[in-house]
Amino acid sequence: MGGQSILLTALMFFVLVAVHEWGHFYFAKRAGVLVHEFAIGFGPKVFSFLKGETRYTLRLLPFGGFVKMAGESGADEQDVPLNRQFATKTVAQRALSIFAGPMMNFILAFILFFSFAYLIGVPAGKATHTEIGSVIKDSPAEQAGLNKGDIIVAVNGDKIGTDVDKLISYIQKSTNQSLQWEIKRDNTIQTISVTPKDTDGKGAVGVSILLPQPTKAPSIMKATQMAANSFVEGTKQIFIGFKMLVTLQFKLDDLGGPIRITEYTSQAIQSGFSTYVFWTAILSLYLGLFNLLPIPALDGSRLVFLLLEALRGKPIEQGKENIVHFIGFALMMVLMITVTFNDIVRLIKG
Repeated sequence: MGGQSILLTALMFFVLVAVHEWGHFYFAKRAGVLVHEFAIGFGPKVFSFLKGETRYTLRLLPFGGFVKMAGESGADEQDVPLNRQFATKTVAQRALSIFAGPMMNFILAFILFFSFAYLIGVPAGKATHTEIGSVIKDSPAEQAGLNKGDIIVAVNGDKIGTDVDKLISYIQKSTNQSLQWEIKRDNTIQTISVTPKDTDGKGAVGVSILLPQPTKAPSIMKATQMAANSFVEGTKQIFIGFKMLVTLQFKLDDLGGPIRITEYTSQAIQSGFSTYVFWTAILSLYLGLFNLLPIPALDGSRLVFLLLEALRGKPIEQGKENIVHFIGFALMMVLMITVTFNDIVRLIKG
């Protein structure tokens, strides 16, 4: 992973967590709650500074973050006035402070989907040429010197234009036979010899093919519609994943931690800035939805306790709630360590 990928991956993690925690922080402050600490990450402190009455901290483990509010655990803090403590606020104020974290992730996701719509644009005409979308490592195409973005002008002197079927036919029928590809790169025409190899009885060179269409910027209404569609479809796919988790339709290797997310982020960066923006939007949406699940220690669990308090007319005993959240947090840390270890082993094994 190059320096740019490392920087953009770190930036993505920071923004996703910071936006989530800022939601908690902002609405807690609006309710008059004293916030002791605004933290990105868990574990030992790497960097911190005090501004006003809140300490802002960057911690070592990039597994999330937290906002430490006065009286959040139910304990009476003698040095903090009761009207500045979280536990003394109304159910609605506390619920909004908790829900605001996922809500900010949803807002960020929509903004990023909206930006993605402008980055890719909408069709403004028909495709005029055939282009190489990607080249597989160690494939005949890479060995021959074909690159992503090369425009395929002709094969063996036969013009290709936008006739992808003709190109595929040449490749599949020419196993172990050299083909003369006329390509356009940086406005220069050059000829490259490519020899398809046998794959399942047909020739293959190891490239993906694009028919790039001219595009134009969408209208605000169109971009909003595209963003909404991406938001809805992304939500559907994420809930399919949740269903597989609940019904245990997965293997441990299917799960990934920060290392695997970093790998996928690097791949998204290599595919282009628009793909990176879309991937960040998906992760922001996932973070918001995941945190609303009624799993102990997550925002969803805290909202369940507040709902029970509203229905009962009195809160659940704070000590019992704290134990539930502590156990849930401990189990999540064990799971995170497990999947991270699994990612490391997978990297070692290649």
